[in-house]
Amino acid sequence: MRRLALTAIAALWVAVAQGPAMAQDLTPGQMRALGFDLLSAGETGRAMVVADALLARDPQDAVALILRARILRDMGRDAEARKAARVAWAAADTPSDRFGAALTRAQVLSSSGNRTAAQLWLRKAMDAAPTPAARSVAMRDFRYVRARNPLRLSFSLGVAPSSNVNNGSQHDEIEGFGMFGALSPDAQALSGWTAQASVGARFRLAESERRSTWLRLSATRREVRLSSESTAKLDKWVADQAALGGTANPRRNFDFGAVELGLSQTLGFQKGMVQLGATLGRNWFGGDPLSDYLKLDMAGERGLSPRRALYGEMSLERQWRRDSAFRDADLMTVEGGMVQALASGDRLRIGFGARRANSFSPEVRHGAVLARLGWEKAQPVAGVRIETSLGIERRNYDASLLAPSGRRDLRLDAGVSLTFETLDYMGFAPTLDLRASRFRSNVKLYDGRDVGLSLGFRSVF
Repeated sequence: MRRLALTAIAALWVAVAQGPAMAQDLTPGQMRALGFDLLSAGETGRAMVVADALLARDPQDAVALILRARILRDMGRDAEARKAARVAWAAADTPSDRFGAALTRAQVLSSSGNRTAAQLWLRKAMDAAPTPAARSVAMRDFRYVRARNPLRLSFSLGVAPSSNVNNGSQHDEIEGFGMFGALSPDAQALSGWTAQASVGARFRLAESERRSTWLRLSATRREVRLSSESTAKLDKWVADQAALGGTANPRRNFDFGAVELGLSQTLGFQKGMVQLGATLGRNWFGGDPLSDYLKLDMAGERGLSPRRALYGEMSLERQWRRDSAFRDADLMTVEGGMVQALASGDRLRIGFGARRANSFSPEVRHGAVLARLGWEKAQPVAGVRIETSLGIERRNYDASLLAPSGRRDLRLDAGVSLTFETLDYMGFAPTLDLRASRFRSNVKLYDGRDVGLSLGFRSVF
């Protein structure tokens, strides 16, 4: 507790004890200091006398309003404290006052049990913090409240131009049994824009020292808009077919959506953790239901040293296709690898995996092996946090009409993610993701490439 000289405290208290009229002889700064000292000492009644005297002098005194809101909170008068905190925020007009008012609103909301709203106001406090030390205080309180909040909310938003929004082929014809045929334009690579939004919520059902159980709900929506060149390409094909006496109705809707409901449990150990989960989901493509699925997964991590850890993941998934039961599938995926912290503090992630998909459809049934390399810069470069990734995947399909000897696919992808942390607002920073992928296949229909970038936002803590 901040200490005042005993004589100063005595003089101020004599003035306040004699009423607001006598308190007018004190400076506002002296009265504010005394008010917060009394509050820290648990003298809420006497602190309220100081707050009332300050507000009698100036009803828009932001610091006095902050003091009053904190006093009401300590008195357990939550409804009045919330109202007083709103008034304090409205009166705050300097960075310091706005920081104090936002921090007070968060404290009042947290005390009354509304921790989610408290986290929002702590983000506001971080944004208004006049000094790095003040921002650290708000971040410390944010982490404290978040750890005790059973509800976790998340969201992401991104807009991306792409050279291949429909995962189409780079070719305009296909080959099978030694014969060639024209590939419809909607099966060829089409350029355009995608806008994707995701929201998620996790609710902690139970927690102990080494175990926690969570209920999860998430939704994703991706909207696709074709470029003028792609639209013109489809229109021309429709006109050409009409001129030949035929009809064509190419697909123009490549939107995607998904919802998931899941349950997970995390078990902590001395040097690692294990997470078990079950997820039930449904997705849509082009406005129509695509599949329902049930996924069981297990993931674990174990530290070998302060700089090195091993991780492993395994999942079993059943897919029920809504467009054709013939394409139902059972998938099993395993992956493992290592996370290594380098001497510079940078993090290197190396992973290897395999997948097997069983289905009646030869276009779905396949085996795959994959490898992935990730690198994360420990410290931002000129205020920009950098993450990179490289991946390779090899798929082998059984014989089909288009590939009598079996289909062989090779996918290569690379990405760079930039987070502009110095431009953050309330802890959310803009991001720029650059990505490129190449699909090589002995079946031209599946031979393609995609290059694009995505603009979005990300929480920096």
